Amino acid sequence: MTNQYGEYFLATDLTPGPSDLEPEELDLKHEWVTRAEFEAMTSDRRIVDDSTLAAYALLLLAERRGDIDLS
Repeated sequence: MTNQYGEYFLATDLTPGPSDLEPEELDLKHEWVTRAEFEAMTSDRRIVDDSTLAAYALLLLAERRGDIDLS
């Protein structure tokens, strides 16, 4: 349970660029995965971060409402 506030944005057509990490981010890892891989990672608890899961839930809700179409 948290009262943490967050803002979420849908970014599309991204391209990799150079990284410029802050000192506290030096252990940060990122990886491009398919939606099926992401969902598998949530199912087997490789992804448990609440902000990440909340953002994905918001994406699913927006798709269900027809606000966005990523197909």
